[in-house]
Amino acid sequence: MNTYKVGASATTPIKLSVDVTTRGFADTRAFLTDTELVAIGPSVGDSTNASGDIAPTIIGNAADISGRYLSITTHIRITGTDIIARQLEYTRIKMLYIIDNGIDGHKEFNNPDTMIDLNRDFTKIEITKDILLTSI
Repeated sequence: MNTYKVGASATTPIKLSVDVTTRGFADTRAFLTDTELVAIGPSVGDSTNASGDIAPTIIGNAADISGRYLSITTHIRITGTDIIARQLEYTRIKMLYIIDNGIDGHKEFNNPDTMIDLNRDFTKIEITKDILLTSI
């Protein structure tokens, strides 16, 4: 499990950004979750176009989000009739998750926790990343 030290300040805004590298159509959402990985409230970050990227966005103040998980899910749709080409595109997918402004400063995570070929034909991919946010 990856961790990020946000600190305990009630006034320090913690930022998230996500960069998805794919030729497919992507959508990304981020939620704060409890220890059971159940979402608490609305999403704290959403991609706004088919890139799946989340531009730098404040996910909350350090004191409010400490002890929570940041759960990020990306869905990618790869089109085309050639399964070999879709499989090749699947292997080229790259993810970069960046959290900033906490005690850990600028920290990058580039290995998803899961990357699942949902239809077993490389047309619909689900990628997840969970990061524990700690005060120290």
